[in-house]
Amino acid sequence: MFLFSFQSVWIGLAGQLTPYERFEAMRRLDAGGQSLFTNKWFVLLGWSMIFILVLLLVVVHRIRIEKEKRLMQQRYDELSDRMQLTAAEREILDAIAVRTGFVQKDAVFHHADAFENGLARLMQDVFADGHNLAYRKRLQAAVYSIKEKLGYVKPAPVSRPRSVKEQSSRHIPVGAAVRLSLAGHDESQQIQGQVVANDRYEFIVRPEIPLACQPGQMWRLRYEIGTITWELEAITLAASDKGLELNHSDRVHFVNRRRFPRVTVRKSAAVAPLPLFRSAQEADDLRPVFFDAQINEISGPSLRVHTDLELAVKDRVLVVFELEPKRIVQDIALVRDMRQTPLGRTAIIELIGLNDQAVAELVRVTNQLISRSAAVATEQENENTFAEVS
Repeated sequence: MFLFSFQSVWIGLAGQLTPYERFEAMRRLDAGGQSLFTNKWFVLLGWSMIFILVLLLVVVHRIRIEKEKRLMQQRYDELSDRMQLTAAEREILDAIAVRTGFVQKDAVFHHADAFENGLARLMQDVFADGHNLAYRKRLQAAVYSIKEKLGYVKPAPVSRPRSVKEQSSRHIPVGAAVRLSLAGHDESQQIQGQVVANDRYEFIVRPEIPLACQPGQMWRLRYEIGTITWELEAITLAASDKGLELNHSDRVHFVNRRRFPRVTVRKSAAVAPLPLFRSAQEADDLRPVFFDAQINEISGPSLRVHTDLELAVKDRVLVVFELEPKRIVQDIALVRDMRQTPLGRTAIIELIGLNDQAVAELVRVTNQLISRSAAVATEQENENTFAEVS
């Protein structure tokens, strides 16, 4: 009843107000309920605080970057002092460091790949700037000194390197045959060459045909050593009558296992098992027990052998056979594969105790046998043709 009476009074009063008075009453009602978050001064204060915080964040980030740069430069200087680099060597190392592609400048002291990448780009810039040969020679000598102090030089040993990490172009002996191809071009177009000089600064390759080569060109070089093939890239320092003068490369990797020609033969052999450990019952007689075998194929250090001896993959055996008249080969071999043939089981074994000279001798004999087989086949074909004509 009371609510109905209040509503009647309000309707009566509203009916007596003019339209303008009603609008003013509604505007005062909105002003009385204004929120703090819609106040223009509060909004302005909020945006100001956000701007100040973002500015502080940028300043702190910049200060941290500058601090890291100072610490990195401090480590770089400390390492340079520890390595006893001269002023000229530091200048060269600085030029290499900025070209490594690493954010950390001191990466040249810890990563050999970073050093080699920076050095390759520096050499390309030197060639692009047109510096003369004398300058490049001095630069090579200084770079060698830096690498020696940083421990990146792989000294050429008197024997074959024992691991991949020890391999370097300094290990290629004078007189070795190599194959050259321009980096980034068709690898099928390879040029035969021979290493005629190799010192600690550079090595010289004499190609079998004269080459017109500009300093700075990158060559891909392949060198066959034993049963494997090395591949490395070297930059041309100069081209003269002696050949191509190339800078050394400490980044050598395997392309694949060397491929050897195959020839079918029939050679008698003796094979003895050679296990690493023997049982106590067999310890009384230390002599190896040989079994008869027949070599059906020779492919470099690999042999296809037919024998009644029970063998398994990765077994070690002692092999003795006559390579040429009055020339006996005896070596330890590793069983690489076992195959079933109509004549029985055949073992594919690889001689693992051969040096480079012995491998080259096996290749020579194999090629000689192939030539003889081809000559015999040609002669037989000619005889058959003559018989048909007659």
